[in-house]
Order: sequence, then C-alpha cells, then structure tokens
Amino acid sequence: MAASAYHSVAGVPFPNTTTTGIIAYSETMPSTPILPLLPAFNDTPMAHRFSSNITALVSSRFWAPVPRQVDERIDVGGVYTTDFPDNPPLQFDYTNSSNSFNRALLNTTKSTNVKKLKFNSTVEVVLQNTALIGIENHPIHLHGFNFYVLAQGFGNYNPSIDSRKFNFVNPQERNTIGVPVGGWAVIRCVVDALSLGCTLAMGSGNSFRGGKWAYAGNNATSTAAGFSQVLIMLEDMYNLLGEYH
Repeated sequence: MAASAYHSVAGVPFPNTTTTGIIAYSETMPSTPILPLLPAFNDTPMAHRFSSNITALVSSRFWAPVPRQVDERIDVGGVYTTDFPDNPPLQFDYTNSSNSFNRALLNTTKSTNVKKLKFNSTVEVVLQNTALIGIENHPIHLHGFNFYVLAQGFGNYNPSIDSRKFNFVNPQERNTIGVPVGGWAVIRCVVDALSLGCTLAMGSGNSFRGGKWAYAGNNATSTAAGFSQVLIMLEDMYNLLGEYH
C-alpha cells in the first residue's frame, strides 16, 4: 500500500513524497508489489470523499451513541473571563475568496476569553473554515476528549439545510478533524470525564479531566494567529465523586 501527502493551499512548498508499506499475509505465495495510482496532492474532492466516508464501528464494546440533546452550541469561526461568544462577533461571507486579503477581516482581537461548560453537558461546535489569506484544509484538535463528526461540507454552514446531513447512526469518533477547504464541520461531544478515553491532562492535577481544555489549529502559524479556544469544565464531578487519588 502507499500514501502521499494531501496539500490544499496553493503556492506553499511541502515535502511531496510517497510512503509505502508491504503487508505480508501468512500462507500466501510471495508476489511483486505494484505501486497504486495515487491522486494528485491537491485533489480535494478525493480527499474529502475519503475522509467523510469513514464511519464508526458501532459493534465495538467501546462505542457510545451520539447524544441527541445539546446543552451548549458554539459556532466558531493574563486574567481570563468566561464570556467567549457562542457565535462569531463578526459575520461575513466566510468562504468568499475576494475576502482573502481584506485587512478588516484578517486579524482577530487579542483577548483571554474562555467558554465555561458544565460537567456532563453535551456540546456542539460548528467549525467554519474561511478564505482568509488562503483557502486550505485546517486540522483542528481537541485536547482531552474525543468528539463525534456529525457532518462536514463545503461553503458556509447553513443550519437549516446542513443539519439534515447529521449522522447519528455511525459517525466518526476522533479528536482531530480536517475542516474541508473553504468548508465546515460540525462536531459534538459530552464533557464527561468518565466515559471518554483520551488521557491527555491539561489544567488538572489528577486523572479526571476537570479544568481547562484547548482546541486549536494543529500548526503554530494558525495558533499564533488566534486559531484557538479554551473550554473550562466546571468541577462538579469532584462534588459527586469526591477527591480522586
């Protein structure tokens, strides 16, 4: 088998190499491997078709159904305050390429706002890509939890239309999503320290996961430009369970 890089932004160099591997099955005759025909490095339709068609193994003993009741909805486009907005303060035609170098839109404000969540609440986040600077695929990673990928697509997210595409049967469950080029993704998770299996600890002194959790662009340039948010889970679980040692 072989794999090559997917690179969506134009004019930026990257290591365009191919990695290969050979799977040897027992009790079979050896044969000469044939290198498969790989898609172009910027074949977005192919990459999207592959990533969006992945589904969960619902027969697994680790599978948990997608929560249907949502407690918090977040539309993302020194001393902290807990007033991070649930919707973008500035709304515009996010994926319009004519806005790529609109100076009024390029930079976010510098602030220390966070989003406060209740323990065991269900959170839904709309991740909206933009055309600012360059139209590209953006990997977003959530620290501390897995999430369900309910749907993803291109253009500006339209809740009245795109919410009909939600997969509640066997959606992907992961901690990183590549938001499509000039598109969007909707994720949902339960802020439940007992049921989700990620063990990364951030802002918490023990094995439970109260405290501060960041999700951000998976490269330094995006994070430095403000492509990140912090979620704080309240410590209700300690009141319920007692201090854990």
